[in-house]
Amino acid sequence: MLLRGGTLDGTRIMAPHTVRRAVTEQGRLEIDSFLGIPVRYGLGFMLGGERVSLYGPSSRRAFGHVGFTTVVAYADPDRDLSVALLTSGKPFITPGQIAWVNVARTIAKHCPPR
Repeated sequence: MLLRGGTLDGTRIMAPHTVRRAVTEQGRLEIDSFLGIPVRYGLGFMLGGERVSLYGPSSRRAFGHVGFTTVVAYADPDRDLSVALLTSGKPFITPGQIAWVNVARTIAKHCPPR
């Protein structure tokens, strides 16, 4: 729905300007104090990046968020892709968080931008 500017199956769920605002960059790339990794933030979502990104490389327009340690969901307009990574309760926010970053990197590698 967010990739389609707020429309789902032909039904308007959100106004297009609401979606645009949610992905408008709010600051610069900086270390997130909770995650301990560099993150760009929009007005509503965590944003991707060219080199450093939660969503893999070359994902500057990607946006999404982490849930309470066990969920990551994001959309990448350049790949026309939505991803939800869900676990059985094992937290992502551990030294093992590198594993889920590698999942996003693998997805980005196998689904190049258009």
